[in-house]
Amino acid sequence: MNENIESSQKFPMRPVAPLGVIAMNGCEEMGRKVNEFLKNWQVDASSDQKLHSFYGSDKDGFLLEAHCPRFGTGEGKGMIKDTVRGYDLFIICDVGAYQCTYKLYGHDVPMTPDEHYADLKRIIAAVSGKAYRINVIMPMLYEGRQHRRTSRESMDCAVMLQELVAMGVSNIITFDAHDPRVQNAIPLSGFESIMPTYQMLKAMCHTYDDLRIDKHHMMVISPDEGALNRNIYYSSAMGDDIIASGDSILDLAYNLKRRKAKRVFAGATFAFFTSGLEAFDKAYADGVIDHVFATNLTYTPQAVLDRPWFSQADMSKYMAFVIATLNHDQSLSYLLNPWNRIEKLLTKYRAEHPNND
Repeated sequence: MNENIESSQKFPMRPVAPLGVIAMNGCEEMGRKVNEFLKNWQVDASSDQKLHSFYGSDKDGFLLEAHCPRFGTGEGKGMIKDTVRGYDLFIICDVGAYQCTYKLYGHDVPMTPDEHYADLKRIIAAVSGKAYRINVIMPMLYEGRQHRRTSRESMDCAVMLQELVAMGVSNIITFDAHDPRVQNAIPLSGFESIMPTYQMLKAMCHTYDDLRIDKHHMMVISPDEGALNRNIYYSSAMGDDIIASGDSILDLAYNLKRRKAKRVFAGATFAFFTSGLEAFDKAYADGVIDHVFATNLTYTPQAVLDRPWFSQADMSKYMAFVIATLNHDQSLSYLLNPWNRIEKLLTKYRAEHPNND
């Protein structure tokens, strides 16, 4: 049985339209991984995934070539190198891919989330009126932390969602939105915030073989109010949506150690470490934090990947399932609710490590 989908979850014989995937600048590796899963499911008719007859399979996979070249002044344009007419398009955009640069008056300038979002709109504008349907997969929701107004300030996330819908986007898929209620800005359009809890917990189980996963030996604690709801919902998983500076997690870790916690694990969907790695290196060396788990949904520099205290949960297969499910116009309910998969994972882990109990 496949870890992400049961044999009872079958797709219809034909998708709603030819499938096309566009991986924006900074998402190339994720795009390649997703494409490989889709290709494998296409040719393996006996697999548990039961995917059949993707249109467009005369190509070597489903990736479509698209670029956003820049003029010397920094202005850009969206260019599509493959036909998209009649396609069900999925555009993957990582607004946190700060390793990407562009030329501005001869200087290499890192791309901010604003630049990535502008390029996304350029690609949408280039395919509008040709594609059968446009879907945007934005793992970290652009301006997701500016989701509400507390004074005279802009509502950037709501404006972004309305702007994409006005441009013809049918579905917006994100992961672990800072506040999923932001979807109220587009109540008549498709919006899904997917939790990576199963994949995070799986990465933790693969990293440690001596965990005692029960209410007597493991506790889930939220470093701030924003992560409280997801921690309540996933009582067996780790909680926090974004490590920005990581200060709240480190403060909590030191506090837990003072209270005699044996081990402290930190989990975050997105890990940026905007204040550097030194504080986490020290916390690890001092035995305050044992490990940090995050996903590969956004760019992670090699310096972070090389740290002994850091591990990534690969989300590419999960993203491919989301794409295939929507392309076949099937319900995402099974993928959105990981409880059964979490229970199977924990049952298997306990059976393989009986001495932990």
